Amino acid sequence: MRRYTSNVLKLSYIVIVMLICLVLLIGAAFASFQKRLESIVCLTAEQQISDVIYCELYSYLKDKGELSDFIRVSYDNDNNITGITIDSARINSVNNELGIRLSEAVDKLCDGKSTFPAGTVSGIDILSGRGFDISVRYHSISNVNTDIVSEFEECGINQTKHTLKLVITTDINAVMPCKDMDITTNQEFILSETVIVGKIPEVYLNKK
Repeated sequence: MRRYTSNVLKLSYIVIVMLICLVLLIGAAFASFQKRLESIVCLTAEQQISDVIYCELYSYLKDKGELSDFIRVSYDNDNNITGITIDSARINSVNNELGIRLSEAVDKLCDGKSTFPAGTVSGIDILSGRGFDISVRYHSISNVNTDIVSEFEECGINQTKHTLKLVITTDINAVMPCKDMDITTNQEFILSETVIVGKIPEVYLNKK
């Protein structure tokens, strides 16, 4: 009887250990699956946002034409540069217009959802594109933040390049099964580049 009881206890311990190992294995597999899903969702969101912003910028520039004449250069009688004036009012106007258009475009993107086959998320090549679909919805957290940065950079003898860059920051929330995740993207686009001929005062170089 004692031997029978002892065998039952040993078997119970083995079963318990096996169950614990199974639970740990399932937990590790789920954690790996979730991590891969987060990575895929983040990369997909960044690509979709980038595509939407690029298309909206292209449409804006097509409507407005080439963005130039943001700066005015003053010369003396010897053709030396005496001053550079940046058209801040026009830059702010463009920045505000782009901010509104890009926010509306990202909001439209967030109205939809993305689906990812479970097999693709698993990372197993043979299962890629197979299995049930995992739905992910996006929600816009705040308006798209835009900032136009003005830069001066030496580009040759008595030549200076003036660049206007559009810096775009977007914040969205991705709702996945079991959890949600905030995604922030930062992108830069060149709006215009102008080469200024003449010796430029040092005070303007690397000025933003």
